[in-house]
Amino acid sequence: MARDCTREIAVGSYWSLLGAVAAAGTCAVVYAQDPLQPSATFRTEINFVQVPVRVLDTDGEFVSGLTQSDFQIFEDGQAQAITSFSAVEIPSTAVDATVPDAPLADIDTVASDDSVDVDGRVYAFVLDNQLMRPDIALRTRHVVRGFIRDYLQANDIAAVVFTGAGRGQHFTRNRRLLEDAIGRLRSDRDPSDDASHRSMSVIAETARSLGAIRGRRKALVLMSPSAICSLSGREEESVCREDARYALRIAMQSDVSIYTIDPGGLNTSLRSRAEHANPNSSYGAGGYTEASNAAAARFAFGAARSESRGPDDAARYLAEESGGFAVVNTNSLSEGFARVVRENSSYYLLGYYSTNTTADGKVRRNEIKVPRSGVRVVYRASYRAAKAQLNR
Repeated sequence: MARDCTREIAVGSYWSLLGAVAAAGTCAVVYAQDPLQPSATFRTEINFVQVPVRVLDTDGEFVSGLTQSDFQIFEDGQAQAITSFSAVEIPSTAVDATVPDAPLADIDTVASDDSVDVDGRVYAFVLDNQLMRPDIALRTRHVVRGFIRDYLQANDIAAVVFTGAGRGQHFTRNRRLLEDAIGRLRSDRDPSDDASHRSMSVIAETARSLGAIRGRRKALVLMSPSAICSLSGREEESVCREDARYALRIAMQSDVSIYTIDPGGLNTSLRSRAEHANPNSSYGAGGYTEASNAAAARFAFGAARSESRGPDDAARYLAEESGGFAVVNTNSLSEGFARVVRENSSYYLLGYYSTNTTADGKVRRNEIKVPRSGVRVVYRASYRAAKAQLNR
């Protein structure tokens, strides 16, 4: 009897980007040769650092026309010599709205053995469905389809990856294929799995595969209704901290910015899980009432804290430290999506060889300056150096 490969394949997110095969009672993950081999213009030395930078004016608009001489880079306070520079301004190629299901470009799906000329934006949607309620899964499908409909341009490529069960979609410019993959999103609550470790592993491997695409800023859009895990100081959460740091290190090494989006948004009309957690609460003609005894308060406070997307939120940490941002505790998702597109359309790529050649795996802080008035420089403020032994 043939094996059910759905869950097994989903763990290796690399398959969803570069292809997979499940046939004849076996599960096979196709780790294809990188379709975009780096050319001589791209540095891969261990101490080469590349940083995407946006320079904004007082109105928040991108400042174009800058040259390499306009920038200064410091690492841990030490001046660095800029050795590579490029200004990236990706045009938008409109999709023919009269043929919504037609391929977005001449190619249909990026096959594992084809070369890819990425002339647009690069998006990898990681849908964290392991801790996702069915109603949130429905909303997530609606939200991501809205991004595809309203923001994906004809020259962009996108992929869909699940952290839990489900068959995603490797890179394509075909809306129908992307929407079919989004439609396969389901809530996946398997108590036998370590959900947070699995989610972080999928994020890390997706970021690693995106590293094959060079000369472009890559967006990993993490759609997660939860923090995945907590970064607080409790001993039992040390595994979460290690997993998050590992995923962040891979994202930085691959020049990937993570954008964490909470598809659930805010719920002001229905009772929250915090309210349901209180066994002494009630709902009647006068509305919702919360019992005031100490036990009820502890239930409600504990549940509310678990819902908060605060500083201990691991998914939010990945976004803010990788050069992206988090859209949580808000219903304004469309504004966040528009900002993702802006940040991946116009930017500068600066590269330098770090004067610190020690492969110690430590965090190093960057500072990038543009010495002119009326501008704000936005960039990834740190990176983690490579280690002599790259294993965790």
